[in-house]
Amino acid sequence: MHETELLEEQLIQDFPRAIREKQFQVYYQPKFDVRPETPILSSAEALVRWRHPTLGMVSPGVFIPLFENNGLIYRLDSYVWTEAAAQIRDWRMRLGIRLPVSVNVSRIDLYEPKLIDQLREITEQNGLSPHDLLLEITESAYTEDSAQIIERVRQLREIGFRVEMDDFGSGYSSLNMLSTLPVDALKLDMQFIRTAFMDRKDTRLLEAMIQLAEAFEVPTIAEGVETAEQVFTLKAMGCDIIQGYYFSRPLPASDFERFLLDHQPGASDVFLNTKRSRRDRFTYKAMHDPLTGLYNYTAFDILFHDSDQEHIVVLIAQIDRYEQICQNHGRGCADRVVCRIAEVLQKSFRSVDHICRLRTDEFAVIMTRITSEGKELVLAKIERANHTLQVEKENIPAVSLSVGVAFSDREEPEGDIFQDADTALKRLKDKNQTGYAVF
Repeated sequence: MHETELLEEQLIQDFPRAIREKQFQVYYQPKFDVRPETPILSSAEALVRWRHPTLGMVSPGVFIPLFENNGLIYRLDSYVWTEAAAQIRDWRMRLGIRLPVSVNVSRIDLYEPKLIDQLREITEQNGLSPHDLLLEITESAYTEDSAQIIERVRQLREIGFRVEMDDFGSGYSSLNMLSTLPVDALKLDMQFIRTAFMDRKDTRLLEAMIQLAEAFEVPTIAEGVETAEQVFTLKAMGCDIIQGYYFSRPLPASDFERFLLDHQPGASDVFLNTKRSRRDRFTYKAMHDPLTGLYNYTAFDILFHDSDQEHIVVLIAQIDRYEQICQNHGRGCADRVVCRIAEVLQKSFRSVDHICRLRTDEFAVIMTRITSEGKELVLAKIERANHTLQVEKENIPAVSLSVGVAFSDREEPEGDIFQDADTALKRLKDKNQTGYAVF
């Protein structure tokens, strides 16, 4: 505690010099509109980093809460707004590229009497319109002295600024308050993304929040997105904008400029025409098997083609004697068998692996970030799953799986990795064998 107190005192003391010497650096992280078939770079978020001359890189998680508590945050935010606006102007003048950038506006900033005049002055001095500088305001800011805050936000929107409610879901907004809040977009709290895609992949709350945004006719932005699975699942739910390491980490201006040249912004305005027919976009149900909740063949196809084809393993698993189970025990029992297999597979494999139900009696697993060096691990997982399934459970008969396996670094491939896994399975079945076969 004493060391923390000394560090905070030093940071406060060094703050004026840091502003003068521009020790604070603005990084940019892209946001992509995922409504089109090919994602379009639509905007970026400005994020501040402190390169201290003696302490090195100081985490924003350390200095931002400190400056929010002592009132220095307004000076820091003003610095970031000015730097971001100048950068937008520079890219437009030199590169001919117009890219809106969102900046953070803290709760403290909203009480500053000069806020509106300063934001207007910053944009006008750089020849920008208010639409070029997007304002991110955290949900918690609205819940404290909400009447005054809401009035200030309304004033900002009246002169043309667009407002994104940041960290939506982390505060305490009531549904009644949400219906009256002046916002142009809802930005989901990063923790919701992480929680939704944990071991059990329970995305129900996430889906409900996106549907809530749809009901209020505002677009949804998801941050902290890292995998192809998260991207297409969020898109399936109706999320409009995605930000995160899947596309790029936050970059200093020079590096982001190269990224900008490689990903020219398209003609996309996420704040307009946000209402979409469910027939015009993927739906969550269209990506999932209704019986097991696993991904279906459509989802598998997307996940498979988005995977790093040089570092994956594909497993095709077929239920042995499935038709016999249907004949002897009925369709209801066969469905219970399928559900149990889905449950066992989910417990047997890692949370980063994609488990899909391809057909009535066939499953697939895409194991990511792995090669044949992990062969023993893969085969042990198959054996463990089969061992569990071969024990009768309540009113569910014992079953087994025949599994074809193909590694990305296999020798002499005949087709793509999926085709070769399927070939391995067929060879196993042709020999009337069970267990697993590796291509």
